[in-house]
Amino acid sequence: MDKLDKNIKEYYMSQSLSEDRMEEILGESSGKTSLKKFYIPMSIAASLLIALLATSVFYFDGYMLTKRVVKEIEMNHNKKLAVEMVSSDYSQLSGMLAKLDFELVEPDSQFTKNYELVGGRYCSIQGELAAQLKLKHKVNGTISTLYAASLNPELQKIKLTDKNTSTTSIKLWNSDNIFYGLAEDL
Repeated sequence: MDKLDKNIKEYYMSQSLSEDRMEEILGESSGKTSLKKFYIPMSIAASLLIALLATSVFYFDGYMLTKRVVKEIEMNHNKKLAVEMVSSDYSQLSGMLAKLDFELVEPDSQFTKNYELVGGRYCSIQGELAAQLKLKHKVNGTISTLYAASLNPELQKIKLTDKNTSTTSIKLWNSDNIFYGLAEDL
């Protein structure tokens, strides 16, 4: 068997490819790109696309929610509903609106310089129980509506903004875990 193995080995060792065939094989391999060079840019592009898509969905969700809340505040303000509880004191009115899961407070001292509380009633913002407060402007006597709701995760998505519709000026802001929306006639 050793002689047979030796003969087989010698035979295959004496075999070789022609120079033309060697050139052809070497030429083919130089034109090929490795899979690594293909997959890395593709995975980076896919990751960027996913991040862009997730960001745009989050932004669009917040944008649409803001639009719905502005429309809801405008609609409720334009109904001009009467107050159900009359008080010029935020603490007293908060006691009257006991179903709220937050304490009504004056939004800030600058705010109270311009507005006097007339009273309030229950309402809702996007299905959440809220307070609808009637305010009287101290200088020109116009009536405005202030909406206050507990700042839940859904309301945190709202873009805080000043927005004018065809009939109403609306300002949205947060303070002390309370979401506020102020509506005034234009």
